Amino acid sequence: MINKMSDALLHPKVKKVQEEINILMGLPRNAHFVPPSKGSELFLYRPDGDAPVPTSSLPLFQDEDGDEAHEFLIEDQETGELKVQGTSSLKQEMWYVVVHKPAVMIREQPDEKAKMVGRKKAGKRLKVQHVKDGKWLQLHNSELVKLGVQEAWVLLDPVEAGLPPGQPLLEKVAA
Repeated sequence: MINKMSDALLHPKVKKVQEEINILMGLPRNAHFVPPSKGSELFLYRPDGDAPVPTSSLPLFQDEDGDEAHEFLIEDQETGELKVQGTSSLKQEMWYVVVHKPAVMIREQPDEKAKMVGRKKAGKRLKVQHVKDGKWLQLHNSELVKLGVQEAWVLLDPVEAGLPPGQPLLEKVAA
């Protein structure tokens, strides 16, 4: 499909519409999608089961049947609407306080080499929406508005930052 599209993009009207689509998606006007090379693997078999397994940072709850979930929904018999039963970890807020002095860097991607979009001094709090692989904190939308960016990440793992394992960068605090 991408090969066929490259021929179509030679037409000025198609090219203009593609540029408008890119702008609506928040991409640069001249962004091009490149398919993966034929030799690259999308999935990699790990016979020893030693690959990292992403997990959620939100707690799981157990119902009376022993099922685990972030929240359980039941159907209201009168209205037919689904309603949350019991507690929900999806509505909990996650806050962290910066303990590393003088500050931590806020980056646009979960990568030490990514562009810095801000910093937070020691003692300041950050609202977080997601913890990726136990190493990176994705900042909450309210923090993104303050920074004026679409996405922002803070490194949580001291080892990846080049610090000793017992020297935390941030600590989780109660909302």
